[in-house]
Amino acid sequence: MERFRAPDPAVLLTREAASRAGLAASFAHGAGRVLYLATLLDPFSPDGTSRYPFLFEHALEVFDRRQPARARTVELYFDPGLRTDVSIEDLAVQWRKMGVRVVYAAAWVFDRRYTYDYDRLIRVCHANGILVYAWFEFPQVTPAFWKDYPEWREVAAAGKTLPSWRLAMNLANPACRQGAVHFMTSTLGRWPWDGVNLAELSFDGKADGDQPRGMVPLNEDVRRSFRAQHGFDPLALFDRTSPHYWRRDPRGWQQFLDYRADLVTELHRVFLTALQPFAATGREVIVTILDSLQHPEVRTDNGLDSAAIVGLLEETPFTLQVEDPARAWTDPPARYRELARRYQAILPAGARFMLDINVVPSRDVEATHLPSALAAGTELVASVSAARAA
Repeated sequence: MERFRAPDPAVLLTREAASRAGLAASFAHGAGRVLYLATLLDPFSPDGTSRYPFLFEHALEVFDRRQPARARTVELYFDPGLRTDVSIEDLAVQWRKMGVRVVYAAAWVFDRRYTYDYDRLIRVCHANGILVYAWFEFPQVTPAFWKDYPEWREVAAAGKTLPSWRLAMNLANPACRQGAVHFMTSTLGRWPWDGVNLAELSFDGKADGDQPRGMVPLNEDVRRSFRAQHGFDPLALFDRTSPHYWRRDPRGWQQFLDYRADLVTELHRVFLTALQPFAATGREVIVTILDSLQHPEVRTDNGLDSAAIVGLLEETPFTLQVEDPARAWTDPPARYRELARRYQAILPAGARFMLDINVVPSRDVEATHLPSALAAGTELVASVSAARAA
């Protein structure tokens, strides 16, 4: 890029982060205005996402244009613990202006001495014309549940109960599972929710590397059940000295992966059965899953078999929401059209289907041409457009 000098008075719209050199500017020319880009818009992709993420917003501003209408179609995830710096009254007004229709509110903010004010959240959102769905993240229940029942905490291959990004509990244990189901149904009965989102009910252990010691579940209940079915302790799959070490016993390893996937599918069946009275009142039930059709490694890492979850639609109706795994979040927006095509091929007729877009600042963009770790501007618009096309 060649440095440029914009005529006075000009407005620099974008600067290069390190040198602070101007990358885009606007200035008057005769009776009109110019929006000047110092380099090519996007020589790397057909999406316009690699260099000027906010070109659309700049164009509206520079040429004094406004979008004449806004559809109320946005649905957002809301974790109160991540937005402690702003009141729900202010957030709800922002959401309404953004076109938000539904908020999925984290329904696990319960500690021994604190419960989030869900009454206030629902009341304020309803006053702004926004629906509120209870969002559950099993096998996490609540921080209070984690503290009260240490004997039910999930155990990894390494023999530790350290949590991942959530406080996972051992839902293979009948008493723990019953406690989690009771928590869900009592929470739904306590407040006037408009719907429920059963999200990411799967495992967080990762199976890559030569020694996948973070794999779950390896609690006593799972080990006892698996041993009864297959004749060996699955913990042996992670013991280099064992004949069942996972690289030495591919058949045993596959048996364990299948066992995990069957367990995750059965847990979905258990929670969906418990949700039937809630759904019978006309309120929506959403099941959000990671995709294993386009990303088969999800079945290995997370124990989630997308096709098996789709099969549950033959037993009980729900809205299927699909999200792609973190490794795909830097792929081009067109990935959502391909994802939709795969699911439309296996969904029963009339099934309700939607795609979830993760907009988080934790993407690794170093090896890409994306200008920002956070999907924004043109990239986000293109992603929403591709997902909505489903």
